[in-house]
Amino acid sequence: MDYAKAKWVRKYTERAFACWRGRTHTVSVSQQYRRQLETDLAKHYDDPLKKEFVEKTWVV
Repeated sequence: MDYAKAKWVRKYTERAFACWRGRTHTVSVSQQYRRQLETDLAKHYDDPLKKEFVEKTWVV
């Protein structure tokens, strides 16, 4: 994975987790799910429409 893609994946993984951690609920998010999210985001990076959707969804 190139540097720009890896940086983008880390950025939006952290934003998603920060959002989920800030909410009060009984469901916790595991590190396994975090790895799955990174995998999914890496796939979305190469699709301009999905990439833009992620960027607009996880605005902090």
